[in-house]
Amino acid sequence: MQVPNGIRAIPPQSTLTIGNLPASGKRQISFTFQASPEYIQNLRDATLAFQVLNNGQANGQPIRITIDNLENPNASSGLGDKPVIIWVDPSPGNTGGNRFQTSDPNAKIRVAIASRRRLRTQDIKVYQNKTVVETNKSFAEEELAAPNGNFQEATYSRKIALKEGPNEIFIQIGDGTSKKIIIDYQPRSRNLHLIAIGPSHADLKYTSKDAQDFAQAFQEQQGKLFNEVFIQQLTTPELTTQQEIIKAMVDLENKFRNEEILPNDVVILFISSHGIVGSGDRYKIIPSGFDPVYGDRFTIDYKDDILAPLENINCKKLVFIDACHSGAADAKGPFKDQRRSEMIFRLNAQSPGLSSITSCQSSEMSYEDEAWGNGAFTEAILEALQNETVQDTDGTTYQASSDDDFLTIGELYRFVRHPTAIHGPTPTYPAPIRAT
Repeated sequence: MQVPNGIRAIPPQSTLTIGNLPASGKRQISFTFQASPEYIQNLRDATLAFQVLNNGQANGQPIRITIDNLENPNASSGLGDKPVIIWVDPSPGNTGGNRFQTSDPNAKIRVAIASRRRLRTQDIKVYQNKTVVETNKSFAEEELAAPNGNFQEATYSRKIALKEGPNEIFIQIGDGTSKKIIIDYQPRSRNLHLIAIGPSHADLKYTSKDAQDFAQAFQEQQGKLFNEVFIQQLTTPELTTQQEIIKAMVDLENKFRNEEILPNDVVILFISSHGIVGSGDRYKIIPSGFDPVYGDRFTIDYKDDILAPLENINCKKLVFIDACHSGAADAKGPFKDQRRSEMIFRLNAQSPGLSSITSCQSSEMSYEDEAWGNGAFTEAILEALQNETVQDTDGTTYQASSDDDFLTIGELYRFVRHPTAIHGPTPTYPAPIRAT
């Protein structure tokens, strides 16, 4: 260890042997220091440097800890009446300043505390931009280690949700106050996480191609609208079974739990398939390999398998569903398509933070055509994303957006709903967009 002139270790030593530690083992070490009256009078704080040695070789960078509010060294405890609060993580001593940069929306802070008084979690106040941070049991990881030694010596840690820009943070215990640190949170550019699903069906030619073309249109937004674009295409019979689709949704939810998906990211789900109203009045998506002999047992439950994982992901979510095709698996005709569309809309309305666009409403049905190589719904979406100019029968031209660089969800919906952008024997309008 290295200490400034005017401060000495008690007993005087520069190296302390910890001994052997097992893998992932922990051992708590205590150090005692005494500052001279002249040092306290002139400086009143100290930065101590600790270097971990392994078989005499330096292991990692030195750890620097700054101690402020040094009190009278002649006091019997070595401490004054005020608690001493030392930043451990982040530590000003490790950077030479009190300002830190991060792109993580959450910060884990940790301090070491020494006090004459009993330490209790409820007595510790964390201030963020001059406001006390309230404890949120569903979020805060608040921990106060058991006291050690004759006096109350412990570590305190908790998790804080940062606000964009500077976050001035300090900790107060009674009349003891830590130094202020500033954590400057600047979120990284948002990423896109997209799953495109297109099961194979004998009576639908372009479901797989719809999913592939949709994914490709958003892949081109990497480095433009999004920092990175992560795409998972489920477009082969092997990848569009019930099991594989459910696994993909669970994996998406786990990415958020593992912080691979952050709150400022965007999740998009595209599904082009058949849809049926199954047992218990449940809306089902038909995967590849569907056999009506088994009823709806091997289908995708839209509420449990699609919406439930999305509800656990705290970011902007957008769902495109083209699953009310003519010639659907359970029956043909306008009534069935109307029923499916109504069920999708009702279920989506119950999911907070979710926007959705479905391919048809009322008694309308969507279509495929070899001239486009896509379903009508997907074709209209691709035209909107590429901001293509379409022409009315009277010669009037129409575009999704007047801004070539930016397309809003509202503009996308209005374009797809415009009769000029909709293809097929009968115009097929998307169900109203739902954003909650």
